[in-house]
Amino acid sequence: MANILVSVIGNDVHAVANKVIVKLLREDGHEVWNIGVAAKPKEIIDAIIEFSPNLVLIGSLNGEINFWAKNFKTAFDKLGFCDIKIFIGGNIGYGDLEQKNKKYLTKLGFHAVFGPRDDIETLLASIKMEF
Repeated sequence: MANILVSVIGNDVHAVANKVIVKLLREDGHEVWNIGVAAKPKEIIDAIIEFSPNLVLIGSLNGEINFWAKNFKTAFDKLGFCDIKIFIGGNIGYGDLEQKNKKYLTKLGFHAVFGPRDDIETLLASIKMEF
């Protein structure tokens, strides 16, 4: 099982989805730290240092993920968190835009990228494959 840090990044305040995902992760047997919504990259980095997760799950439902992702991944890499997996997802666009953004986020170095058409079972299966 994974030790997971969950956060909604940027100016996003979608707390309901965040809480549902945390509940499902806990029911699946994972240890989960939820730092909630509207978290800036520095807050997520500070929580990584505090909780030492082996997976960081970052979400955004209002489309801010591309804005925050590059800066977060750069800061993450500079700190040498090479043993920690990062999954990112949320409202990253539909159709061609979703595929384009998945490629972009993967190119930035995120280990898994989830879009609006992916379901929670896909996320749980991806976690089980990694851990």
